[in-house]
Amino acid sequence: MFTYLTPAADDGTELILQTSWNGQNWQDIIPTGKDYSYLYYDAPEVTGINPHFGPVKSPNGEMVTISGKNFKCPNDDCSELRVRFGSPEFGTSMRGSLINDSTI
Repeated sequence: MFTYLTPAADDGTELILQTSWNGQNWQDIIPTGKDYSYLYYDAPEVTGINPHFGPVKSPNGEMVTISGKNFKCPNDDCSELRVRFGSPEFGTSMRGSLINDSTI
């Protein structure tokens, strides 16, 4: 198993991941067709949900508004945006729509 630690960078920074078997000889890992390994971005942070329950408990199928910061799509295509309510194992996943960097 590999563990990669990445230092903090400015939002939107394109970085190159390197790996080594001996800690001396390093090799770049860059996907085909790209000039970088990964795009660093500030992690999203949820600050509010309205109404205060997810779609499972919704009596009338209301839309849920998720407020926060750093909601972004790395390639400006959010057509596959999904939101999850509940635990990773047993939660409910639904399609979402990005309104702006602070609202889904």
